[in-house]
Amino acid sequence: MLAGKYWFDPGQSPALDIVELERLRVQRMAELLDGLQEEPAVSVVPYTVASLGPGRHAAMKQLRRCVTQTAGWHLAEHSFCDTDARLLGRRPGLAAACRYTVLGPARGLLVPGRAHLSGDLGEYEFLVRYLYGYRCFVAYAPQLAAR
Repeated sequence: MLAGKYWFDPGQSPALDIVELERLRVQRMAELLDGLQEEPAVSVVPYTVASLGPGRHAAMKQLRRCVTQTAGWHLAEHSFCDTDARLLGRRPGLAAACRYTVLGPARGLLVPGRAHLSGDLGEYEFLVRYLYGYRCFVAYAPQLAAR
């Protein structure tokens, strides 16, 4: 499903609006975290859209800071980045981050905010549902810091 030139169908229409999608994302994240209370730590995969060099380092530092301030959370061994969020459906960093999340020991994808995932609701909905299908979630750094 995450192979080839596109990792989702770029013409896919969302079934939900943004408010419903956010509610779904938060609900599924809470549901999965409730089931992980017995695990010693929750591993999350950091992903961002940033220019290489200082931009990426600053974004990853923000994610690292949020995770270190959250008891029972830690960053996965690898992080992923794309330099252009406009390449809808063709972001190798996002596709790799999703594959690593669902195939590895990680339980979630951690991003600085929704803008780092997609401005396209169809792609965003696909991402939330895809990860949840593998018992994984999407977390935003500010939301995590507020917990």
